[in-house]
Amino acid sequence: MLFHQHPVNQAREAAGLPAISGVWTWGGGVLPKVPGGPDLLAANHPLGIGLAQAMGTHRLDLGELAQSPSIWQALAPESVLIFWDRLWWPALAADSDAWSAALAELEVLIAGLTADLVAGRMRGLVLDDGERQHFALTAWGLRRFWRRGGLRGRLASSR
Repeated sequence: MLFHQHPVNQAREAAGLPAISGVWTWGGGVLPKVPGGPDLLAANHPLGIGLAQAMGTHRLDLGELAQSPSIWQALAPESVLIFWDRLWWPALAADSDAWSAALAELEVLIAGLTADLVAGRMRGLVLDDGERQHFALTAWGLRRFWRRGGLRGRLASSR
């Protein structure tokens, strides 16, 4: 009924052509390859999953990553993107217990990644909230003990 009185449909009917009665939006297409991007993407969000497919990149489940933060090392990627949306869904549902659990998982993950950075298994770590907060950390930056506040102070001061 959406297209029944549309001028295009009226013109088609006047020309003896069949009317457009609906739009079917699946199948038949080819997913284009997206050049560039990370070698490994960890995500459960549909956007992250679709991005990994479009880039032809290996994808990890966030549950796998949360259980074993260094699981990506076996794949030896040059770059890794972690799309952490586990805080988003509990926030939308106003579920403070699930949000706290997701935050605890994120803290464990960041601690594991920081340990990998210190051990030299990573060159750098970038935390980005997707809006305006961006924090880049290198192993050398961790060794700069003379800076006020240490790592915790630098995380807070990047805001």
